[in-house]
Amino acid sequence: MKKSGIASNATKRRKVSRILSILQAVLLCLTAFAAVSLLLLGRVNNSLYCSETNADCGMVKSGRPLIHQFVITNISIHNITVYNSITGCGCTTAAISHRLPYLLQPLHSVSVNVSVDTTGMIGKISKDVAIKLSKDDMKYMLLTVTGNVQSNTR
Repeated sequence: MKKSGIASNATKRRKVSRILSILQAVLLCLTAFAAVSLLLLGRVNNSLYCSETNADCGMVKSGRPLIHQFVITNISIHNITVYNSITGCGCTTAAISHRLPYLLQPLHSVSVNVSVDTTGMIGKISKDVAIKLSKDDMKYMLLTVTGNVQSNTR
């Protein structure tokens, strides 16, 4: 009687082990699928993930700032250095949430607060910010904010 109980426990352990192996394989496949999906969506650049690289900020009155916060996460297993941000004109600023250069560790994030001074602007606008990721190479992540600036006289 005791032997059948031991055999029964061994059989149960094998079944549980098989189920766990199958679950691990499914999890691995789902992780790979998620990574490929992110790449296809264009939201991953140099092992960084940004939930949106093009932000439509909607309508704003002329003279009011157009503001958006981007969050960039290091999804690699290596540290990535964020060196600085480069804007296309004096009306756009990009403030990075850490002192630069910043060593972005795996699975950590950095915020980029973009602000556009809309004084004197009317109509649709689009402003780019390049986040420099390498001291010597030309590695950047491009972020874009768009909006529709309305006249403040009505």
